[in-house]
Amino acid sequence: MDRVDAATGERAWRTEVEAPQDLAMSDDTLYVSHFGCVSLLDPADGTVRKTFARSKFLVFDVTVAGRTLCIDADDRVRGLDAITGRERWSADLGKHVDLSQLGGGAPAISSDTMVCAVDSSTGAVRWRLHGTGSTSTPVVVDGVVYVGTERRGLLALSAAAPA
Repeated sequence: MDRVDAATGERAWRTEVEAPQDLAMSDDTLYVSHFGCVSLLDPADGTVRKTFARSKFLVFDVTVAGRTLCIDADDRVRGLDAITGRERWSADLGKHVDLSQLGGGAPAISSDTMVCAVDSSTGAVRWRLHGTGSTSTPVVVDGVVYVGTERRGLLALSAAAPA
């Protein structure tokens, strides 16, 4: 895994992370999912600070909301303490989950059947829109969740609650 200076194209650092799946950034930590693990890297120099070994899970998507690292693992969304890796909650929110940072301590989640937002500290669903069919990864801009859906086309939803 390389960090490249966007202005010069020069490599700033290289860190060996085998088969990275997804990335998330929060404050001064870069989270990288790979082979059932999540590694915490220093974005300045690529130093691996810690690795959460989740060998019983296949970890794919990751996002960080507050002090919670949300991961898509084995068709469940799991909320882990972003520093210790201790699991706080687990929720069945559909298959083929994509996670994005919604802001305000909540991730936006899309799956094969719905789009929703959950409270990152408890896993409780804040709002949910069913009947979407397969969805794209949610993109959040200025309090609006944009998501492409199989059945409803492109949706623009208020991050607070869908219309």
